[in-house]
Amino acid sequence: MSRRVELRRLWLAHCKAFGFIPWKQWTAPKDGAK
Repeated sequence: MSRRVELRRLWLAHCKAFGFIPWKQWTAPKDGAK
């Protein structure tokens, strides 16, 4: 089960590092154009 927690932490870190900015731009292109 601890492996699942690690995967979840890695997934969250991946989303934060590689998904936060692009996701914001995708959901709010107006902010990205600013």
